[in-house]
Amino acid sequence: MSRNKFIGMETEGFEDTLNKLEQLSNISDLSTVAVYNGSGIVADEMRHQLNSLKTTKDGQRGSDKSRRYCYERDKDVLLQQMGISKISKGETTSAKVGFDGYYYLSNGKQKPVPLLANSINAGTSFMYAQPFINKTVRAVREKVSKAMQDSLDSEINKIQK
Repeated sequence: MSRNKFIGMETEGFEDTLNKLEQLSNISDLSTVAVYNGSGIVADEMRHQLNSLKTTKDGQRGSDKSRRYCYERDKDVLLQQMGISKISKGETTSAKVGFDGYYYLSNGKQKPVPLLANSINAGTSFMYAQPFINKTVRAVREKVSKAMQDSLDSEINKIQK
């Protein structure tokens, strides 16, 4: 008695499904489009939050004379140095919206722009906290998720047609 048992199967129309799956196998390009669209939304909201920062004129202090808001030139530096990183592909596809580079103080010293952004966001002993990064994250979380899903759906529909 033979122990090997074989089951014969025939399928019809499976080639169409297989072709669609092969077209979707290049999913990294689809995720790149989705991440690109999502990071654009985050960058726009971050720019809006930066524009709404309260500022103090140079050399002036707040009402309690020990603290102040950021200077107008600090706000301008953040707006100029804000950007989107290159889209990185690995196990996940991601991009970051943030700050890069250095700026010069009035005495000629260089300071990192991310340090300035963090000090405005979290506050210091002499500067009020203005959590613009936190507000950006809260404001765009659902919008970005929906936009990325919509762009993935539209790209998949384009491929399937």
